[in-house]
Amino acid sequence: ELIQQSFKDIITEYERFSHEKDYLLRNYIHILLLRIREIYQPLVQKIRENINRSAQLANKFKHLVEQNFVNMRKVHDYADRIHISAKHLCDVTLETFGRTPRDMINDILLLEAKVQLGSTDKTVTEIAFELNFNDQSHFTHFIKQRTGFSPLELREKFLTNIDEVKLLTGFS
Repeated sequence: ELIQQSFKDIITEYERFSHEKDYLLRNYIHILLLRIREIYQPLVQKIRENINRSAQLANKFKHLVEQNFVNMRKVHDYADRIHISAKHLCDVTLETFGRTPRDMINDILLLEAKVQLGSTDKTVTEIAFELNFNDQSHFTHFIKQRTGFSPLELREKFLTNIDEVKLLTGFS
């Protein structure tokens, strides 16, 4: 009703003759815009809060994954810890990071596997056990599916790259 009244006032003033017509029209338009802002401001604030809430939830999930990826691999376990549904968790991580929760869990798990393969002398079986895989074959499948290399090939590739860096920098 307020918006309709503002438009009526603008039309009435536009049709009326007045020496102050331009000034009055500007002010009526300004009043119209203020009324529109007054109506939509709470909605905009709610949208901002939801966006911020989504980002907060996604970041909380990311931190939980960084702390618990070895022992917690199921998306619904993380969702339960954050007190939201797995579907909502998927929505907020896609919105915030462009990745699904499952992808994010696997990414950090793969990163840790690469670190272990490249920086330790542990066997593939030991690393698989440490990262809570049921057995070496599941670990090997996980690595090969994501990198195209077996764990041993990945380790060899890492060691070759280290040797190349040592040659280029003069370190031995």
